[in-house]
Amino acid sequence: MGLGVTCHPFEELHKLRWLSISNNNLGTGHDGDLEFVNTLSNKTSLELISINANNFGGHLPISITNLTSLSILALDLNELYGDIPAGIGNLVNLESMNTERNKFTGNIPQEIGKLQQLKKLSFSGNKFTGNIPSSVGNLTQLTHLYMSLNYLSGGIPPTLGKYQNLLLLNLNHNNLSGPIPKEVMSIPSIAIYMGMSGNNLNGSLPIEVGTLKNLGVLDLSSNMLSGEIPATLGSCVSLERLRMQDNFFVGKIPPSLNSLRGMEVLDFSYNNLSAFSKPLTKLRVITLEYNNQTGGLPPYFGNFSDLEGISTTVNNLGDETMVGHVGDFGLTRFFKEGTQNYSAPQSSTIEVRGTIGYTAEGKRPTDEMFKVGMNLHTYTKAGLPMQIEKILDSILLQNLNNQRNSKKCLISIFEIGLACSNEMPNERMNMKDATAQLITVKEKLLRGLRCRPVARSAAIHISLFRHNDYTLH
Repeated sequence: MGLGVTCHPFEELHKLRWLSISNNNLGTGHDGDLEFVNTLSNKTSLELISINANNFGGHLPISITNLTSLSILALDLNELYGDIPAGIGNLVNLESMNTERNKFTGNIPQEIGKLQQLKKLSFSGNKFTGNIPSSVGNLTQLTHLYMSLNYLSGGIPPTLGKYQNLLLLNLNHNNLSGPIPKEVMSIPSIAIYMGMSGNNLNGSLPIEVGTLKNLGVLDLSSNMLSGEIPATLGSCVSLERLRMQDNFFVGKIPPSLNSLRGMEVLDFSYNNLSAFSKPLTKLRVITLEYNNQTGGLPPYFGNFSDLEGISTTVNNLGDETMVGHVGDFGLTRFFKEGTQNYSAPQSSTIEVRGTIGYTAEGKRPTDEMFKVGMNLHTYTKAGLPMQIEKILDSILLQNLNNQRNSKKCLISIFEIGLACSNEMPNERMNMKDATAQLITVKEKLLRGLRCRPVARSAAIHISLFRHNDYTLH
């Protein structure tokens, strides 16, 4: 359905201040859908245009740049394409502009830097190319800046370091290159999120990262960053999630990270790191796979009272201490210890003791039994479903207490793990389906235990055979 351009529905509304037609099925998805905007060009008192979540297509009319009283422009979730008009710089009273999830192309105009009243700006999810204009740094009132999921290239402008009110910066998944400017790592106000993942950024992580004392989430994953992790990262005392996987970091994980008492998720996988730091006691998930860890896991890993998932696959961990200790924290909490107690209070956690990673009872991946083509995958597959007791950790087996429903749920978890670890990548279950099936298993288990779901959702972090090849030749 479109807005008929012949009837000019807004032409006589001289005092119109707000126009909100969002969340409908308006538009054809083709050029000309926004012709009605031309009838608004003399509405000098218009402060809000919200046409988001429709099916409007075509170019953004140049006439929109005449609406100098606009403070909110919401264009997101449509089929708009073409360039952003250069005259957008006329909208000097604009406080919020959202073009997210359209098909806009071309460069982000330099004139955007004239909109110095902007507080929220989103260009995410389009097809913008070229550099991030340095003039964006003039928008010193910004609190939220989204530019992710485009084709932006070149370096990150150091001028972004001028922000004094910024709470969130998302530059993920572009073609940005060069080093991370120290000025950007020195924005003291940023508190919610800083993301630069999925780019081609290189060089070291600036020591100025320690300035980000209020930051909750830092995502620098999937770049080409190198060098050692700066000890100043330990000054980011508000961090809850730190994702630095898929880079070229080397050396030791600095002990200063022990200061990050609120850290819940830590991902250093796919780097070349060689040693663990001291314990971060609030961690829920830690991922260190594909690094250069050697020896065994320190005894202090037993202090991670809230840990729900750990993956250290593809390292050089060969110490005997792996056997018997991984079982203390290796699997997400599903069962309450002693499942015979069905009247557990709602606030309690339901946990599984034991490990699904090194599941063969008393066996390590380098055990003599894993020869002549035998590996953990084939060993587990052979044991399902009738001989599950041979592949379960003995502690976990004891906690099952002959509960039929619990055993069925564990068989389902093993089957999901096997589907995720098929030898051929195109035969592996994708993570979306795996997560959905694990949630179903959890619901069946909880129904079987006749207890209500716990208040805190159980995070699913299964590293069952993932990225491993335990076949011995």
